[in-house]
Amino acid sequence: MALLTGAIAAICAIAAVLAVAILVVAFAAERAMVHPRMYPISHVAARGDRADEFPPGFLERPKTCFMLRSPEGGLISVTTIAGRGDRTCLFVHGVTWTWLGMAKYMGDFIDRSWNVVALDLPGHGDSGGGPPTYGIAEREAVRLCADWALREYPGTRLFGLYGESMGAATVLQYAPQDRRVSFVIADSPYSSARKELEWRLAQMPLTRPLAWAAGPLASALVARLDGFRLEDASPETAIRRTDVPIMLFHGTGDRTVPFSMSRDMYEARKGSARTELRLVPNADHVRSILVDPEGYRKALWGFIDSVDEGR
Repeated sequence: MALLTGAIAAICAIAAVLAVAILVVAFAAERAMVHPRMYPISHVAARGDRADEFPPGFLERPKTCFMLRSPEGGLISVTTIAGRGDRTCLFVHGVTWTWLGMAKYMGDFIDRSWNVVALDLPGHGDSGGGPPTYGIAEREAVRLCADWALREYPGTRLFGLYGESMGAATVLQYAPQDRRVSFVIADSPYSSARKELEWRLAQMPLTRPLAWAAGPLASALVARLDGFRLEDASPETAIRRTDVPIMLFHGTGDRTVPFSMSRDMYEARKGSARTELRLVPNADHVRSILVDPEGYRKALWGFIDSVDEGR
């Protein structure tokens, strides 16, 4: 009897430790997901300069910078470089970053006289707002900027959205809401914010054994503590509600968002609407254009030019 009592006590102790460990991991995941460290534009500029991300003369090029006020009263920082043509592209950065992180994609657009518009997402860079919601609040900021861009450049006949990481996921979620969008370029998007959270937990040796329980619990904590559901940030669901042409780029060496997420979205959509995918061997997160600039640009402009010709 004493042995049985001791065994039961040991099992209860192990269960209690396991429950506490799951709770700790879930809370840590919620904090990391929704309350990450935000980087100022000075950090992004220094990082981009070291990585040779900026097109020649980009930092010195004249730009117009201003604030837009959302209907809710928040301020969104916008930067634009006016072109001389009738094509406009809105660039959307990833989580913790700023608009300047999108400069590595802008050079060709500027050289081709596109109107270039970029924003700092809510809570990022110079914009006001709360923590990231992985495309839920962010897509409303995209709408605000899209409305401004098409008023500012009323002759626009080709209007594209270009995002990386969370920005890529955001533009994929936004596209079904706006029939003015001509095409979407999504570099390193996640297919679902909840799947991304659970994948990250499964990659770390310390959290991998607990991911099966900590992931769902972390999602529940986000809903309870932060007021939104990770399940509602779902590009894979959104892209099935639009026939806008979509081009996906992803590096096979991505350690932040698995390239399988882009591959799965491509496979799920390619039979119903124009969808293209370019996987760049060994490229890490949002580095594809730096690893294979020639191949990346050839695929990018082949896609955009064919969309333009088909309109």
